[in-house]
Amino acid sequence: MAQFPEKLYNILCDPSNREAISWVKGVSFSVNDRRRLELEVLPKYFRHAKLTSFQRQLSLYGIKRNADEAYSHPLLQEGRPDLVHQMRRKSKV
Repeated sequence: MAQFPEKLYNILCDPSNREAISWVKGVSFSVNDRRRLELEVLPKYFRHAKLTSFQRQLSLYGIKRNADEAYSHPLLQEGRPDLVHQMRRKSKV
């Protein structure tokens, strides 16, 4: 079963999802259409369809929201699926 970082990478690389979520310069991504993300994209990949749950997972994997509203992580890069396997979930403190 694919882990969250792999699923996220697959979501970002699927051209049918671009209106809802897409890469920004290959080193970050942005949510373009929250409603479409919740209704069409998230249910295809996860058991939930809430943006808040998705954002919680982003946070658990250290994916941060930048000032320009884009999300990024050093190991999440377009064209580098090998890097996402190195992403680790933060342990609960």
